[in-house]
Amino acid sequence: YLLAEAYERGDRFLPSQVNGIFQYLSYKGGFLQIGVGGGKSLLSLVVADQGFRDGNDRILLMCPPALVTKLMESDLRFARQMVPLGVPIHCMHGKGASARARLAKRRPRGLYVFPYSLASAPDAEEIMGLIAPSLVVSDESHRLANFSAFRTRRFSRFMEEVKPQFVCM
Repeated sequence: YLLAEAYERGDRFLPSQVNGIFQYLSYKGGFLQIGVGGGKSLLSLVVADQGFRDGNDRILLMCPPALVTKLMESDLRFARQMVPLGVPIHCMHGKGASARARLAKRRPRGLYVFPYSLASAPDAEEIMGLIAPSLVVSDESHRLANFSAFRTRRFSRFMEEVKPQFVCM
């Protein structure tokens, strides 16, 4: 998975990332216990890209809003220096309801970066349903642990209805 130039620089995946890639390749899903600094952002992108190459036309990456900004501003640039990323990326963060709806209705192929805060929005189930991802990657999935929270209930109903492959970290 590493680009030749990254390998030549001495870059390597962390053991937790290797395990995560193995889990996804073996089971088309996974429950990955990776701590802070364990490389979840890069792993999320690698899994999404592999999923895309495996035929998952639409992939949903859920993560905290602060992580979306970091992902789009620096992690993505770093990842492209390490691994070949061919999956188109559509960021839903910072878009109003009408812009989210337009993008979701167009249903372009690729990775949809979807902050957890949007899962609390009234249109969340509709937007996720329009995207209809066949793979969902959840970074910091403990954000979905509170079953009394709107986002957790909306996400649970969506997962029950769509039944995508699921990787949570």
